[in-house]
Amino acid sequence: MEIRTMSEKDLSEVSIVDALAFNATKKDGTLRKRTKESLLEAFQVNSEGCFIAVESERICGYIFSRVWGEVGWLGVFGVAPNSQNLGIGQKLLSDAIGCLKEKGCVTIGLETMPESAFNVGFYLKSGFKMAYPTIHFKLSLKLPSQKIIFAPPKQCSPPVALAKKVSQIVKGLNYDIEVKSVENHKWGNILLFGDSGQDGFAILRTKAVHETTNPIPLVVQNMVLFGKEKKLFSQAIQEIEAYAISSNFKEIVISANSLNQDFIDWLLSYGFQVWRTIVRMTYCGEYLPVNGVDASKWGM
Repeated sequence: MEIRTMSEKDLSEVSIVDALAFNATKKDGTLRKRTKESLLEAFQVNSEGCFIAVESERICGYIFSRVWGEVGWLGVFGVAPNSQNLGIGQKLLSDAIGCLKEKGCVTIGLETMPESAFNVGFYLKSGFKMAYPTIHFKLSLKLPSQKIIFAPPKQCSPPVALAKKVSQIVKGLNYDIEVKSVENHKWGNILLFGDSGQDGFAILRTKAVHETTNPIPLVVQNMVLFGKEKKLFSQAIQEIEAYAISSNFKEIVISANSLNQDFIDWLLSYGFQVWRTIVRMTYCGEYLPVNGVDASKWGM
């Protein structure tokens, strides 16, 4: 068995292994795979940190990773069912962590399913520690009878300086790579709050990650608010809601680590419902937002 860096030509086979590893099937029994576009984007943002395990010239495991300044996270990560419990996952994990360290990541972590005792146990044995959970919230929208015309901000992409300003909230955090990914791969849109983003910004995912014919929600991939005032919360969510309605989305999904407690309380008061909870775990460093809100998830 060989561990090597992933290449673009591996993505088709990786998508199959991914679906098998997570037992992802559609109602008709066929595999529910990730889209080619989402896998390509995940690979290209940090190609040096994506690895595969190969046995008898077939891919049997894979891992992606992402770098946000000095914060790096791992995922998605899986091993084919018939190749599990052979130490393959541990080797993939070790190589990916090593790569993130070489890239200067001080905080390294991941998010996993709390209902999977195997996953949680595996990561604990691999040196990860439990951190505060991340909560996925969902808001159902009432679409108006007449289409709303939404005027996007004049500047729809935050400057590099603004993306780096996030480090004032979480030390070392930088969303510049996410901004560039939206621009290069066209998987979403960016909203600025306040004058040229002085109050914050949101990176919105408008395209599906998995193959589906069903309507998808508008996913707030990352949202940064340079303050904790309720007025700021309202301004940001109402702008996102207006964008969602104008684009005919029926739901909004936003994720927030439970360290952002003021923001979570406000989301619940606004009408958001808890949809899912995810376990966040750290291998090194810590995630500690101060002086503002960082609403994000560490996962594809």
